[in-house]
Amino acid sequence: MELSNQYFRRIIGEIEIEENILKKEEKIYVALKKLEKEKNNLDSFQKFYLLGVLWYLMPYDSDVRDLNIEGNLLKSLDLNEDYIHSKVQLSYFYFDKKKYTKVIELLSNVDFIFFENNDQLWKSLKLQELLFVSKLNIVKKINAELIEEFIVLTTCYISIPKEELAVPIELIDSILKNKDKTDIEKLVYPSLKLINSTNQKEYFDDDIKRNLKLMLS
Repeated sequence: MELSNQYFRRIIGEIEIEENILKKEEKIYVALKKLEKEKNNLDSFQKFYLLGVLWYLMPYDSDVRDLNIEGNLLKSLDLNEDYIHSKVQLSYFYFDKKKYTKVIELLSNVDFIFFENNDQLWKSLKLQELLFVSKLNIVKKINAELIEEFIVLTTCYISIPKEELAVPIELIDSILKNKDKTDIEKLVYPSLKLINSTNQKEYFDDDIKRNLKLMLS
């Protein structure tokens, strides 16, 4: 039986919401076997992308998991260097591994408008958030370019429609974790404005607000 890209995306969606770890793992291995046998109905770069995604969903960290995620996604990009989904998935993996330079290399070449045009404004913002946080984590001093990027990003988060709501947890967390960097206080006021905004304030507790304010003292 020939299995389509759409079929595997549906299976991946089902795996993502599976809460039982053992059942999740079982479903992943079943999907991997089906995908590895599929030869006729998928482009090779899509097949390697889907293999990478399935391994990314594996609920246990291991060297085998990491090698299969990175290896399959890199193969996908070798075959189609412009395949945006492989770039994005690989950037998630590198971000998890704190390989921020690689995240920047990947996401700096991603057109975020692609997701906005596909009614995924939330995803566009989350990817821009990952890119910004990666930059913040490797710089020694907060420069004007970074400040401008941050203001644009926080403004977008403040104005995002309810149906597209995304919560910038990593963004605010990165400000607190980088509190000792030169001129970091220039990012605190926009941060406070963001977490006190109407659509975001319920997701950030008083401790976070207090810790941000302490950075100004």
